[in-house]
Amino acid sequence: MYEVFDLSPYPIAVVNKKGLICNFNYEFSKVFGDEKNKNISYYIKDILVDLENIIKNKKIYKIKKNNNLAAITIKENIHKNFVLYLDVFDDKEIIKQYTKYFDIFINNTSDFIYIKKFNNNRHEFQIVSKRFASLCGYNNIHDLKGLDDFDVFPKEHAEQYFESELNIIKTECEDPFRQVYIKEDGTQGWLSTTKTLIKDNKNNAIGLFGVSRDITKIVNLENQLILESQTDDLTKVYNRKLFRSNIKRHIDITKKYKNVFSLLLIDVDNFKNINDTYGHLEGDGILLKIVFLLKKHIRTNDSIYRLGGDEFALLLPNAKEKESVEICKRILNYLENENKKQCIKFTLSIGLSEYKKNEKYKDFFERCDNALYKSKNNGRNQLSIL
Repeated sequence: MYEVFDLSPYPIAVVNKKGLICNFNYEFSKVFGDEKNKNISYYIKDILVDLENIIKNKKIYKIKKNNNLAAITIKENIHKNFVLYLDVFDDKEIIKQYTKYFDIFINNTSDFIYIKKFNNNRHEFQIVSKRFASLCGYNNIHDLKGLDDFDVFPKEHAEQYFESELNIIKTECEDPFRQVYIKEDGTQGWLSTTKTLIKDNKNNAIGLFGVSRDITKIVNLENQLILESQTDDLTKVYNRKLFRSNIKRHIDITKKYKNVFSLLLIDVDNFKNINDTYGHLEGDGILLKIVFLLKKHIRTNDSIYRLGGDEFALLLPNAKEKESVEICKRILNYLENENKKQCIKFTLSIGLSEYKKNEKYKDFFERCDNALYKSKNNGRNQLSIL
């Protein structure tokens, strides 16, 4: 319970029936000055002068009294409240009611919640939610008390969690972050996690309060939207926007690591005549057949892009001109054999260029585009290299 007490964003003091302050949290010490941090053996009457001055200045927000419980809330400004509880822990019924609601919360929340205590190099669990215990393979939330991440998670995951917490202690950066985790059913999921440091009266970090929420559906939706923005709606291959980004990335990699790559620009010969003669649905079918044909003959790390209409591009990383020519020949030869079986026949014109050292994107693309038009001007259904 005292972990929650220390975690409260409100100043809280515990006072016995004699008026002696038995304990208070860090927020309470900030309200009444740092000199009170060193010794808590003083009476509530010793600070009532401060309260009276606040009351005289009309800064009282609300006063509520109920039997042995008296809560005085003072609104010092819009961001800061002071709450003083008298005899809270002397009243067994109040403790019982508090524990009841806390247990309901910790056993029914869908979030992964945990409070850790720093014990030398161990970050030991003190309180966890039922959902978090289930994730760790425990039925009883109390079974995790005293254990740390290395006791319940794979070593590589535990090391990541431990390093992230050391970084939070060092930087005091408590911004939410995303992390991958293995769900109870064994599938991979995503969490949005916030970890807040728990400090003692001397402002030393003694533990942390963590809340992780499953955001797998959100991440999957984001990934789906990204994929849709990068792919052609009809053929499901990458679109022109991603092509520009990826070819520039290939150029940067080639400059840095002195790699090679080649570009193919592919155009369907007389595609307008196919649409005019057989209709746009048949034209769409031709485009889908081209994608099937390209996928059949490219390598695993090659990528296909539809640049628009009947024009496609192939990026061939780590492929010199000779290897790229062999890929083109396989594509053209396969299409020639397929046309013997098809009612609607079509051919392809291809331009091929291998990237040259320090060549700019615009110059490289124009060189390959000129190779494509060379194929079309020389009678189509062929490969040209520039």
